[in-house]
Amino acid sequence: MFKKVLISLAMFILTFGIGIGAGLGVLMIINTRPDLHPAAIISRIKGETPANEATQTQDLEATDAVFIDEEQLPSVTDSAQEVEAGAKENLKILVLNATGVAGKAGTAASSLEANDYQVVETGNAELEYEAGTFIYQKSTNAAVESDIAAALETTLTPSDAVAEEDADGVYDIVIVLNE
Repeated sequence: MFKKVLISLAMFILTFGIGIGAGLGVLMIINTRPDLHPAAIISRIKGETPANEATQTQDLEATDAVFIDEEQLPSVTDSAQEVEAGAKENLKILVLNATGVAGKAGTAASSLEANDYQVVETGNAELEYEAGTFIYQKSTNAAVESDIAAALETTLTPSDAVAEEDADGVYDIVIVLNE
């Protein structure tokens, strides 16, 4: 009889402990993810904005400010220096004209060469494109993209479809002009 009571008590304590552990785990998740709080869920179901949303945003901004050391963040100047130090002249660039107006690719190539890029080839695009200037990079580099956009005085739209113009994969960057 004593053995049964002891086993029952042990099972009760084990069940109680598992319940407490699971409950604490759920509370920890809710506290780290305010969007999972029951009040926030009910507000979203009703289509309302949670009353504490602004407070949560402020709390997150304050937390971010504690952990971000602005001295360690790269500046725009650092990115431009990375492009220069990365030897622009080693990038193989293909510039293609999709406008139908003769000389657009040549003019763009001259602008790039004036900014120390090596334009390997110019020509006409084989595919059809929407209006715009498109770029494909084998290895995406935002600093290079920004530098090229500045050299061409235009906005570049990244596009994997442009890679089809370089079927053999010879070029590091393919630019298609269609504006």
